[in-house]
Amino acid sequence: MTIALRYYDLDDLADRINTTFYNHELKHSGSNFPKINAWLEKAKDETCKNKLIIQASLSGYRPEDVEITVDATESTLTFESAKNTENDETEYFIREIKKSAFSRKLVLHNSINLNSYDSKYENGLVTISFDLKTDEELGRRKIKIGEN
Repeated sequence: MTIALRYYDLDDLADRINTTFYNHELKHSGSNFPKINAWLEKAKDETCKNKLIIQASLSGYRPEDVEITVDATESTLTFESAKNTENDETEYFIREIKKSAFSRKLVLHNSINLNSYDSKYENGLVTISFDLKTDEELGRRKIKIGEN
């Protein structure tokens, strides 16, 4: 007989990550900007790891205008920009696109390896891909009853 300690399948992990996002709803100032999508990507084979993908819409901002910080001690990912075009001296006829300073913080689940990520900026979208920790990295192991 084998007992698995703290074992989660990918669907259960997705539920836990989803609960983490919404139970610690994103601390932010101002509006809910940037808008974010997050999903799990299952590994294609044994040589790959499962991943958490976070995508943020930063339309109108250049990569150098935005600071993205990951904090392993707090398990957070923060999007910030001090750039503010409210004082732009241009006289607009119509002005629906504004660049305001923003800060948005995501509280991340502890199964995310914050030291292993890829990122890219394309067409106004920042995509950050984090590897998920393996059972071994999380300190999970199977205990066989009756064996020492």
